[in-house]
Amino acid sequence: MIENLDLAKLDQRDPVELDKLRDAVGRVGFLTVSNTGLQADRVRQVISAYREFFHQPEEIKQSVNMAVTGANRGWGASKSEQVDPNANPDFKEVFDCGYELPPGDPYADRGLSVYAPNLWPEDAAEFRRVIQAYYTDACAVAMRVLRAIAVALGRDA
Repeated sequence: MIENLDLAKLDQRDPVELDKLRDAVGRVGFLTVSNTGLQADRVRQVISAYREFFHQPEEIKQSVNMAVTGANRGWGASKSEQVDPNANPDFKEVFDCGYELPPGDPYADRGLSVYAPNLWPEDAAEFRRVIQAYYTDACAVAMRVLRAIAVALGRDA
């Protein structure tokens, strides 16, 4: 049985919660986490921002089309992704952003698509603010989970 893990308890290194985490990563292979600090209203705000973006005219979305850049940043049209080559393409639209390297970082000039600059539509300051803020907060949650996994496995956080 997969139990929901309480991230606040993992942050406190609760032994019972760490045992559940160790079981999830060692035997089950995946986990669910609650009490992350990411509130439902905030998630609804992000979904609303994405919904608003996806309802924009095609030319606005095309201006940040990730297919043009070859990086996983920006908009992906419906049917632009296909995980299984023997199945139908995905019918979803996506908008991806990621970690941006700081100016002068030695990896910035290596052409690594994983560190490509984020693409944002013009005149979409609020969309960018909402998505970037949530991305930053979600990354912080991910780091908390990874640190807890390290501790659960007997490693340095």
